[in-house]
Amino acid sequence: MQLESPSLGELNSRVMASYGPRATIVAVDEVTVGGIGGFFATRRFVATVEVPDRPLDTRPIDSHELDLPARVGIAALLDDADAAEVHVNGTESRASLSTSSREFADILGELASVTDIPAAAPAVAVPSTPLPLGNAGDLVIVAGLDGDALPVTRMMGRSAAISVAGGLVIPDAKRVEDRQAAIAARATGVRAGRPVFIAVGLGHAAASVREHAGMLEALRADQVWAVVDAGKKPADTAAWVRELDAVVRVDAIAAMRRRSTDTPETVESLNLPVSWAFDAWIG
Repeated sequence: MQLESPSLGELNSRVMASYGPRATIVAVDEVTVGGIGGFFATRRFVATVEVPDRPLDTRPIDSHELDLPARVGIAALLDDADAAEVHVNGTESRASLSTSSREFADILGELASVTDIPAAAPAVAVPSTPLPLGNAGDLVIVAGLDGDALPVTRMMGRSAAISVAGGLVIPDAKRVEDRQAAIAARATGVRAGRPVFIAVGLGHAAASVREHAGMLEALRADQVWAVVDAGKKPADTAAWVRELDAVVRVDAIAAMRRRSTDTPETVESLNLPVSWAFDAWIG
């Protein structure tokens, strides 16, 4: 059987939702569509899935009923996809291509040489801000210093159950701080048909971010948001965001407290997509 998706994270969720933890991903192929001269093509992943003959038990299952074999089955799916992504890409590189980068200018030059179309000068543009992921089983980390991540996570997650990690402690909130807990949280999200949001407290400064590196890597999030206080010194903010991005790729900035400073635009110097969408709610 085959399933197709634009991302490995969504592909994992679709496999688990469709076939359950007893399914095995036996191959993942990358398919590219469109583009010019090999550039700007749309990338999709197609998974070949092997499902045992015995019918799956489709009874609703509470997340607490997930025993170790079930969790291991889900882990195998995720690990298979991780390995396949490394095989497809040939590397675990996290680099992205900005329209203002030297690499982008080089690509435009190559396009001109193969298409006979004059290459226009690259425009300096702020990357578009992504939306928080919303597929069933997607795992989204929202990380910030002290308690900054919690109000933003609550706005992003809305009706979803919010888990916590790092320095955040909330009564009755589930802690998700290792690989096994992350797998169980994903499975709960798949069954509930919603994503998983984890609010992570990183301490007070850049040095404290390093203390949580192992935990952040173990969660293997599909998306990472850094919650930035616009009123803090830009150099201090840049220091801890760089530390976080060195451990897990930061996809976007959730900026807050713009009214506390006359220069809120300094957060754009981080060279990451910036969203103020949640600022109106948290001040």
